[in-house]
Amino acid sequence: QGEIGDIKENQLYQWACRVGTWKRAYNERASNWQPGTTITNVANKTTWDNIPSYPGTDAIFTDLTALSYTNVFADGDRTWDRQLYVFVENGLKVTRILDSTLGSSNNFIDLAIYLIKESQRLPDDLIDTTSMTAAANFLNTNNFLCNGVVSQSQNLEDFLTQTGNQFLLRLSEKDGKKCFKPRLPVNADHTINSTNAITPVFGFNEDHILEGSFEIQYIPITERQDAKAIVMWKQQNDNDLAIIRSSEVQQSGVSNPVIIQYDLSQWCCSESHAVKYGAYQIAKRKYITHSLRISVRPSTFNSTLSLGDIVRVRLRRETNAGTVDHHDYLYEVERIEKSTTGVVKLDLVHFPVDSSKRSIIARAVAAATPVGTVISSSRTDITCHTNTGTGNIPDDGVTWPSLGGTGFTLGTFTEDFPFEEDLGNATDPLESDFVTGITDDRTDSSPLKVGDTLTATGGACANGRICWYRRNKIGSHTPSPTWGVKTLISCSASSSGTGSMQLTTADLDHWIISESSCPDPASDDGFGTPTPIGEVGPIEPDFSSFTWVRWVGTKTKHIAAGKYYSGTNNNIPQFSDVEASTETTHLYSTWVEFDNYVTLAGGIGCGGGLGAGQVLVQAGVEVTGGSVYGKNNDGPGGIVWPNLDVPWRANVRATDLGSPGGLRTIGGLTADGVGLNSGCAYGVEPKLYVGGSTWGSYAAMEGQWEFTNAANPQPGTNETPELTWKGRDSGDDGFDPNYHQDNGF
Repeated sequence: QGEIGDIKENQLYQWACRVGTWKRAYNERASNWQPGTTITNVANKTTWDNIPSYPGTDAIFTDLTALSYTNVFADGDRTWDRQLYVFVENGLKVTRILDSTLGSSNNFIDLAIYLIKESQRLPDDLIDTTSMTAAANFLNTNNFLCNGVVSQSQNLEDFLTQTGNQFLLRLSEKDGKKCFKPRLPVNADHTINSTNAITPVFGFNEDHILEGSFEIQYIPITERQDAKAIVMWKQQNDNDLAIIRSSEVQQSGVSNPVIIQYDLSQWCCSESHAVKYGAYQIAKRKYITHSLRISVRPSTFNSTLSLGDIVRVRLRRETNAGTVDHHDYLYEVERIEKSTTGVVKLDLVHFPVDSSKRSIIARAVAAATPVGTVISSSRTDITCHTNTGTGNIPDDGVTWPSLGGTGFTLGTFTEDFPFEEDLGNATDPLESDFVTGITDDRTDSSPLKVGDTLTATGGACANGRICWYRRNKIGSHTPSPTWGVKTLISCSASSSGTGSMQLTTADLDHWIISESSCPDPASDDGFGTPTPIGEVGPIEPDFSSFTWVRWVGTKTKHIAAGKYYSGTNNNIPQFSDVEASTETTHLYSTWVEFDNYVTLAGGIGCGGGLGAGQVLVQAGVEVTGGSVYGKNNDGPGGIVWPNLDVPWRANVRATDLGSPGGLRTIGGLTADGVGLNSGCAYGVEPKLYVGGSTWGSYAAMEGQWEFTNAANPQPGTNETPELTWKGRDSGDDGFDPNYHQDNGF
């Protein structure tokens, strides 16, 4: 079947003789003689018996190569019905994958592709041409040539699998496409990789393997006994029948091995091929110790892992004695089973490597070399004369000449596993968080303000929605039961998982929250559990929209009950009892014009009392010294000061630790920065003097900002502002108990 390559006249025989006339044709009948049998009895001639009545017909020869043989035999010649033989040196013509040329081929991949296409089992686009080309190059480079006859009907999958194994190929699938892959690691030049370290395509650890799915099966010792491989192959001489040869391969130092025979004689015409195949089988038997079955969750390997790939499995194991060790080996993927739930089951076979991470089996195969013995056919020219002898053939025995060596001794190799702890897997996008969050249209790093637009990006789902919420800002100085309360702003339909909103004055002093949800007909509102997207804030005013601002609030002077130094008696400090008192004043500051910001200043030392010699007091605890009565009658006394300059701070406090008297202030309205004239005598209300009080006394200002664009607003007026804002909170504004360190608050 198919078009056969050129056949020479000296490759055609009847019995052992080259006789007769031959003709050939493809897709049509050879020669032009008429089919049929005519028998004429001639006097005094020997009659031929058992001649077939119908030797041929005018048949159809589609996709067939036909041969015609004619010959004349002498009267009495009984060799007319001897078998005809054809030595086919150049076999079936196929389109060769390596040069895209129609012609005969001795590459098994060409035969495999031809059979797949002729059987119409797969469309052309389900053949992985790239992998097939790599496999064909592997065969050519390593001289694993295919010379044989397909003479019996067989299941195609079985034929490809069994025959591919003889060429050290594995029938595999990649991305749903049929292909062959070498059973050995291969270099870029298609030679066997016996010298370079093996890099696994993926690594599995406890994060990938499902609990309870790890199954290990060790190969029985009876299947790993020392063995000798006897590999049958054929020495094919030109124009003659093949001589079936055998090559022996065994491990060095082995005695009394198990004998295992492998028959490659249907295809293999190379001693090198036979010896390397034997080395492969012996090394597998010697060094492969176990197999694994694991179930893993899906990851990046889903679309890339295929049969024959090398993977790494590293699992932590602890003994009863508390010793920590690892199961850490390379494996070859033998089977992949994917389920509708996403779970992937893998059958893995141990892939042994040495201390340099080189494949031990590849080293064994690469080291196997042919002996090189060639057996002569002992044939000379055959004359086809008739034997005229009448006696018996004498039985005098035969002395066979030495054929030379036929065995190869395989060296030994030592398994090791020098891989690092890190599996070295590529980042898995399936394990990464969804690209979610809230973005905005700001062009700088300033806080979010009224007028900015927010865009939320969450998980996409058909007929989903994006919802926006406000959460009250948690103040650090004024307790409130509404802190952290979340209220709905709006929801909008979104199948893409995105939605936008523009900030308004209603969002001031709130955090903005975004959530996405997908349809759920079983829920009350028709949507499933919301998925948080992000939270931003708190939201501030757009200061560029206003010219004037003032502070409105209360200032409080609190004297704590306790004792205060009143003098000495015989050099002994005396302390007077002080009753608790609180003075609170509500006030409006003057209207202030600003460019960047306005704030309440921190601590300022007043020097001479009228503003001369002012100093800025740094944040934290100022130790003042002197005779004081602290929390437990200990000293040395001081004041806890807030941060000096926090833009748009509307609340500030200083706490007394039992300090002696002195002129210091806290507060004072200041624009675009805190300076020496922000407090004391020249400071603008609100401000309070601090110091000379019992332990636990404090001075505080608590309020908010009011904005207007009115033309030249007058101080003290109670006109309605255009915008009210509570200002920025800071952990060091003096209200946070943690800010007072270890001073008892």
